Amino acid sequence: APWRGLGVGGALLRRLLAQGEGEPRIEEGFVYVQESNLGALRFYRRHGFDITDRIPDYYGESTAAGVDPVALRLAFRPPRRASATSG
Repeated sequence: APWRGLGVGGALLRRLLAQGEGEPRIEEGFVYVQESNLGALRFYRRHGFDITDRIPDYYGESTAAGVDPVALRLAFRPPRRASATSG
């Protein structure tokens, strides 16, 4: 694709992540990428995402190796803890 390597995807993702960071109700973001898509995995890891899970047989049992998606997570802030209330 002619736009690859020009920074368009990174610019869009940074803009989206900045909006998420500015919204106190958003604690984390997720993306799902085929485990064989090394370019996409590098892209998201470069922007702070970490692989959290692999989703086996997502597309059915007859899929080839490397096509199952992996979940990548980016934490904007630590998760809120449930507050204890006394009565």
